[in-house]
Parts: sequence; structure tokens; C-alpha cells
Amino acid sequence: ESIPMKSLSCYNDYNSQVTCTWMEHSEAHALVGMILYQRNDFIEENKEMFCKRQTENDLHESSDSYVRWVCHNTTDGFAIGVEDIYSFKPNKILQAELNVDLFQNVQTLPPQNLSVSSMTSGDFLLTWKAADGSQGLGNALEYEVTYKREWESWEVRAAEPGSPGLGCTLLGSREPVVNVVWEVKKAITTSVLFGLFFRATPASAEEECFPVHEKALPHVPYVIQSCEIPVNNSSSQSQYHVSVKAKTEEKKIEAYKNIKVLPPANVSVTVTENQEYELRWTKYALRYSFIKQRYQVEYWKNNQYKTVSLESAR
Repeated sequence: ESIPMKSLSCYNDYNSQVTCTWMEHSEAHALVGMILYQRNDFIEENKEMFCKRQTENDLHESSDSYVRWVCHNTTDGFAIGVEDIYSFKPNKILQAELNVDLFQNVQTLPPQNLSVSSMTSGDFLLTWKAADGSQGLGNALEYEVTYKREWESWEVRAAEPGSPGLGCTLLGSREPVVNVVWEVKKAITTSVLFGLFFRATPASAEEECFPVHEKALPHVPYVIQSCEIPVNNSSSQSQYHVSVKAKTEEKKIEAYKNIKVLPPANVSVTVTENQEYELRWTKYALRYSFIKQRYQVEYWKNNQYKTVSLESAR
């Protein structure tokens, strides 16, 4: 769960106003902004909420690590059983796509039953068996043999470390899989969750790959994410279309369980003829008149703190 979704809190006045608060990491906000949407049974399509950044004066504290937001929306649909569904989406397209030819991106397991025998001609016979799971590759699988004489040394060519980007490799195993690897800036992953989606054939429906693994590298502002796609028939499905894109998180909030009524208006205090105090106010008008409001008055008398609860307002 991302930081914006985890921190999201929403309430309403059960009349027309919905208010939400949430936060995001300041580094993530500098790279990609998040937009909050709302929908319910009355608002069938996602409606963007109007959000304003809270200042340090609003928060009464300094918050350098996070950016905090307060959002508002108006709606005319409140009822018991109605759920508001909130979701976040980035303000830019975060997506990478790739067509993968399986036979050009293969990494099989080492061969099995490797043996070397001497022949009468003085040559050596090297035999082996394809690893379990590699048989489906058929004639597309080729092997390279490297050898040396006893007095010679192995030639090892060092590989330079690089960035994996978005790449795919067919891994030979008992059940062949396509291993897809991509990199994302670490800060962005605090606000956006990424998923891997694939099509085995152009005509097939898009599927999502589970689970997505993540590996953080020390002293690098990126994380490596990966997912393995099972290959059912590598001979007939030689090309996959894969895409990495931002997933949409959703949170359901029941409106009638998250009500915060606005304070009463026109509050006044007058002294009566018998030296008593009379407190008057105008209660907040709810959409439904059968909902009763209860007010609590707090005051000091003779240096003693007292409270009075009232069923109805005047």
C-alpha cells in the first residue's frame, strides 16, 4: 500500500461537502504528482477532487519529508449503505512496453549427466542431456563447449555492471518462465505501485503477473522489480507482449460512518435579568431532518470546569 493511500482519511458533513486529507513523500512529489478521485453509486465515473497543499501554518509544525494535502468535493448523495470509493492516479503516464521473442532471450539451466570419455582415435567424446524443462525448446536450443589443455588458462572476460532497464529472459526450469526485470526510482515507489501485464498472443486477453518481487540496491536511488510469467507452450508462443504500468489503488469509505458536522453558527451569550447566562446558536442543517444533533457546552464557573449536553439547539 502506498503512502498516499495509507494516509488517506475522508469525512463528510452529511449534506453536500466531502473532505479528505492525505500525504506523499516530498521526493516522490518532485518526480510525479498524484491526483485523488472519488466515485460512488451516485457518481458512477471517477470525479477528481480539488486538492490544496497544506502549509506549515496550517499544520502548526514543520514537515520537510512529506507534502500534505486537503481535498474537497461536493455531492448530493448520502445514504446508509452507500460506499465512497477513492483512488489515486499519477498525473503522468508511467508505462514501459516490450515485445519479447522467447528464442532470442533464453537462459537455460546447465545440462545434466555431463560426461567425458576417451575414444580409440585419441579424441574425447562429450555427452550431456538437456535440463528438465528445456525439452520444449526443441531444435532452437544450441550449446557452446569451451575447453583448454592442462597447461593453458581459462580466458575470462569480465562483464561491466549496468542498469537492467526493462528486459526479459526465458529461464529454463522444470516449468519454463519469462523473467521480466525493470527498475524504478525508489522515491516513486512510495506513491505508485507498479504491475506487470502480458499477452501470450496478440488475440489473448491481458493478464497480470503475480507476485512482483523488489530488490533495493545500496547507495543507488533505484529499486529492481521483477516478475516471472509462466510459459505453457514455448514452441507455439514464441513472442510475448509485456508492459509495466502504474496500478490503481482503491479504498472504500462508508459515508454514514465518517460524519463530521460543521460547527453551529451565530453563537451568542447574553446575561439575563436574574444574572444568568443564555447561550444561543443556529444548528447546522443536515440533509435529513430525522437525524438528531447533540451539542455539548463547556464552560467555567467559580474556577470549576463544567459541561452540559443538549439534545437540540435553539
